[in-house]
Amino acid sequence: MALKHIKTAAMPWSAPGGEFTGQFSAWTSKNLHEEAEGVSVSMWKLAPGGSDHAHQHDDADEHIYVLSGEFESNGVTYKAGDYIYRPAGEPHQSSSRVGAETFLVFVKKQPAP
Repeated sequence: MALKHIKTAAMPWSAPGGEFTGQFSAWTSKNLHEEAEGVSVSMWKLAPGGSDHAHQHDDADEHIYVLSGEFESNGVTYKAGDYIYRPAGEPHQSSSRVGAETFLVFVKKQPAP
């Protein structure tokens, strides 16, 4: 794989697509890297007053670093500088009064041989 340099500040925030269409309308994202059967790396922004529906990702672990703002998920408030690990299948729902920007690494589970 070749070295990749992405100027994220110049990228527009986009409405989520694919499995995230509709129910995550309070979120926008910047997709930075994606492997079909491996890891995806992205930035996500939750609008002030925004929330999503309760859901889970059965096929992937999530690693989240809060860049700015704060959001609540499952009774816990996460602020800038916090790190969250969510294993595959962990139900969650997020909301924010002030808005938040996060860095997300989504690690897809490999099927058992």
